[in-house]
Amino acid sequence: MDYKIIKKLAAGGFAEVFLATAEAAEGFSKFVAIKRILPNLTNDDENKETFVKMFLDEARLWARLNHNNIVQVFDLGTGIDNNDSFFIVMEYVDGANLELIMKGVRKKGYQIPIHHSVFIIMQTLEGLYYAHTRKDNDNQPLNVVHRDISPPNIIMTSDGHVKITDFGLAKATTQLEKTSPNSLKGKIDYMSPEQAKGETVDQRTDIFATGILLYELLSNKKLYSNKATRETLDIVQKADIKSIREINPNVQPELEVILKKALAPNAKNRYQTALEFQNDLAIYIFKNNLKVITHDVSQSLIQAFTYKKEIDKVKQNKEDMIDQLIMNALFKIKTIQEGDNVKDIIASNIELIDADKPLNIFTEEDELKQSASIQFDKPVGKSNSSNLLIILLLLVFVVIAIVALVLYLK
Repeated sequence: MDYKIIKKLAAGGFAEVFLATAEAAEGFSKFVAIKRILPNLTNDDENKETFVKMFLDEARLWARLNHNNIVQVFDLGTGIDNNDSFFIVMEYVDGANLELIMKGVRKKGYQIPIHHSVFIIMQTLEGLYYAHTRKDNDNQPLNVVHRDISPPNIIMTSDGHVKITDFGLAKATTQLEKTSPNSLKGKIDYMSPEQAKGETVDQRTDIFATGILLYELLSNKKLYSNKATRETLDIVQKADIKSIREINPNVQPELEVILKKALAPNAKNRYQTALEFQNDLAIYIFKNNLKVITHDVSQSLIQAFTYKKEIDKVKQNKEDMIDQLIMNALFKIKTIQEGDNVKDIIASNIELIDADKPLNIFTEEDELKQSASIQFDKPVGKSNSSNLLIILLLLVFVVIAIVALVLYLK
C-alpha cells in the first residue's frame, strides 16, 4: 500500500499526525491518518532505539483493539527514503476532538444538552470497557489502562459517534519497562488522585478521568485551570470538587449522585468498571424518558463543528506552498512487509506488529507530553543533518520557482 501525505493535522511532544490517502491498484483511494514519531527523536542515536521501540509497542497494542468507539489501526509503515521514520496508519475520523468541540460550544455561546452530554460519555465508557477487558491469546486479561483520557483524545464524528484515540500512554500487565522516577503519566488536569500521587493505577483511573469529562460537559467549562502548577497538582491529588449543581442547577440530583461516584477521591468508592458507570447513566436516561441517538448529538454539535471549520480555514490560509512541497517530498511511505528486516532498518532488535507476540506496552511517551516538567538525564537533541536537508530543499524549490517565473514572464 502506498500513502500520499496531504497535510498535517496535529503535533505533540512525541509524534505528529497527518491526513493522507492510501492508494492501491485499480484507482483504490481512501483517507487515512498517519502518526509519525518526531524526526528529532529518531535522529538522536543514543535514544533512537528506545523511542522507536515505544512507538512500535503502541502500534502493537493498538492493533489488538477493534471496537466501534476506538480509532482503528490499519498498518505500520516506514519511510522509503528514510528508514528511521516509522508510521502508524490509522482510521481517519471526520470530526473534531472534544477539546475543540467544547471550545466551539463556549465560543458560540450555547451548551450541549445534558442528556446529549451523558450519551457522549456513555459511548466513551463503552469503548473503555472493551479496552479494559481485552484479553491476550491465552485468554488472560491484559488489564489495559489508557491513562490519558482527556478531551484531545476523544474524537466526535460529524454523525455523533465517539472514537477514543492515542493509546501511547497505555499500560498493561505485560509492561516490561518501568516508569521513570518522579514522573507523572498523562495530563494533570484529567488525572485521578492516585495517578497525581504517582501511585499504581488501574482502570478506575480512566473512570475518574471520564467523570471529569462529564463534569466539564455539564458545567461548560474546565474543572481546573490550564496552568500545570504545583498548586494545581495539590488540588488534583485531593480531588476536592465543587458540586456540579452549584454551577449548573439544571443537572438533576440523581445525575449528580452518579457523577460524584465517578469522581470519588478514593478509588474503592468509585465505579469499579466502566460498564457500571455506563449502566447507571443509561438508567438515568431511561427513567427520565430522555430520548437521544447519535443523530441528535450530531445536530447539537453543528455550531461546534462550524467553529472547527473556521479554525481549519485559518490554518489552511497560513500554509506555505513551498513547505507543502517539501513535506510531500520527504514523506514517501511504504508498508512494512512481513519479510522486511526491521532489525537492519534501525540497527536494533525491534519486532513488527504481531498479535501473537507478547506486548511491551508503550510507557515513556507521556514524559514528553505531560503538563508537568520532567527532568531527563540527557536532553533529546535535534539533528543538524535534517535541518541542512530542509534548507537545501528550500533553496532548490526557490530556484525552481524563480526559473519558472522568468520563463513565464518571457
